[in-house]
Amino acid sequence: MANAAFKHVEQLLSDYPLYPSEISKRKLALAYPLRPVDENIGGSHVSSSSSAQERYVVTLDQDRRLIALETQYLTISDCLKHLNDDELRVIQLRYFGKSSRLPWEQVAKCSKYSKSQCLRIRDELVTDIGRKLGMMD
Repeated sequence: MANAAFKHVEQLLSDYPLYPSEISKRKLALAYPLRPVDENIGGSHVSSSSSAQERYVVTLDQDRRLIALETQYLTISDCLKHLNDDELRVIQLRYFGKSSRLPWEQVAKCSKYSKSQCLRIRDELVTDIGRKLGMMD
């Protein structure tokens, strides 16, 4: 189970650059939900005492997916802030590159660390994120 949790948190880390757009997309989806056409031509009409804006704010506060995205984004941001510049460079090379993931050997060559030191930086960061998100012991 620990290995699966580690891999899951590592995937969250690699998705980190996408979080702002995913959060925005989710908020838009909540603001403009797809509603089925109401074919009911009669019957009583239930009046609602809350405005559309109030319903939207309540929806934002209660949407589990949005809460999870925001929590994950803020947690990862906080953990990245605690890295020094060289450690952050290792993580950026591995997870946030424009192209596909660089192998650890290449990350080591581009940084001042050995491969094993790069892996240690990754392990500590992923474990820290996992603990703060309650996914790891």
